[in-house]
Amino acid sequence: MVLSAAALCLTACSTATETEGTPVEPGSSIDSEQAEAALETYRSAQELYITVVQGESELDEALPELEELSSGQALEAFTADARAFEEAGVTFEGTPSSTPEVTGLDTEADPAVATITDCWDDAAWQPVSEEGQPLEFEDGQPSRRVINARAEQQEQGWVLTQMSPEEGRTC
Repeated sequence: MVLSAAALCLTACSTATETEGTPVEPGSSIDSEQAEAALETYRSAQELYITVVQGESELDEALPELEELSSGQALEAFTADARAFEEAGVTFEGTPSSTPEVTGLDTEADPAVATITDCWDDAAWQPVSEEGQPLEFEDGQPSRRVINARAEQQEQGWVLTQMSPEEGRTC
């Protein structure tokens, strides 16, 4: 069975929207403590998503924590992808790799905003059917792609608000 990349696509390739950049001026430094806090939110949300699509936890059980870590388009991307895989009877084996970094941080904005750029690699992450049979994505979907994310600092901490692939760009 071949999965249609358009019909079933990881959070990493959910509907693309422009993430508003928070450029960093050359020579400026990023507040490493705030950057690490934003990255921790990103990593935690991704890990939670991964456990759901691997079948290790149910989306409804994970949703309260996912709602603490994400909102808006990012939350919609996580939940829509997880539900699409669930409805198709697809889970994943293995583990994707991810190398996110904060590429922009504006602590003067209200709310403070962090731009995160990630190289998502799912070459070691195999989709499988309900029967445990390996599935393949259609040709043309690279295993490595750039994901852009936006996080905003809320009262409870950093929250992911947008996630989108950079179409046509691999890493």
